[in-house]
Amino acid sequence: IRGNSISFLGVLGAYVVGGLIMVPITLLVGVTAMVFSPTWGALYALSGCLLNALATYLIGARLGKQTIRKLAGKRLNRLSRQMAQQGVLTVAIMRNIPLAPFTIVNMIAGASHIELKDYLIGTAIGMLPGILMITIFADRLLHTIQNPEPVFYTTLGAGGGRLSFSSNRWRDRAS
Repeated sequence: IRGNSISFLGVLGAYVVGGLIMVPITLLVGVTAMVFSPTWGALYALSGCLLNALATYLIGARLGKQTIRKLAGKRLNRLSRQMAQQGVLTVAIMRNIPLAPFTIVNMIAGASHIELKDYLIGTAIGMLPGILMITIFADRLLHTIQNPEPVFYTTLGAGGGRLSFSSNRWRDRAS
């Protein structure tokens, strides 16, 4: 996959399809990080997350508030108001708080009053730290498996502990 000239398009397609069938975004980021170098993996993952967010935002905008309200329930009004209040900042913060699955949050955003530009910028800012953390961890994990040395086991253990500490937040946000 790495050497294929259309791998970027394949990754983007996987994120869009994954978003539509509600594959956890953390899983998509982790696989991307393991397949590509840390730099390309992070760039591909961020691009995929943004395209996923855009596609499901547009679906939410097309479906409208009433349909989304049926899917999201009572949380819609509160979440919609929160998203529209501060724009970019609210979206960036929401990406780090487990409110609802990634796809549902995207559709709610599309049906809300938040502007697309603010939504995408906030999503990029909010997703980037987690994407970098997963990418670096995946790179170190693969390096440790391929070149086992005591220092890498220490790094792996520390990174794994940090990842497991925040896994509930990521799992809830991504599912």
